[in-house]
Amino acid sequence: MEPLVGSEQIGKKPMRNVSAENGSIGWMVVINGKKQYSVWPDEHLIPVGWMATGKRGSKEECLEHIASTWPAPTEKVTGVH
Repeated sequence: MEPLVGSEQIGKKPMRNVSAENGSIGWMVVINGKKQYSVWPDEHLIPVGWMATGKRGSKEECLEHIASTWPAPTEKVTGVH
């Protein structure tokens, strides 16, 4: 799952972040209203519709946290409006 980048929301192409791809920045875990998780670079604003969960670390640590918190991402979530 790839979160929407803020610039995509207004019709612009997002800028590619080479430092994010190389693992030299911090990451955070974000969640949306459908209780879907994703990772997001610390240095970027969180896109509309997503919010930080409080977990920060390397991309690998954040992905491991998501895997332990959200073990079955394809299951339908109930109780979401």
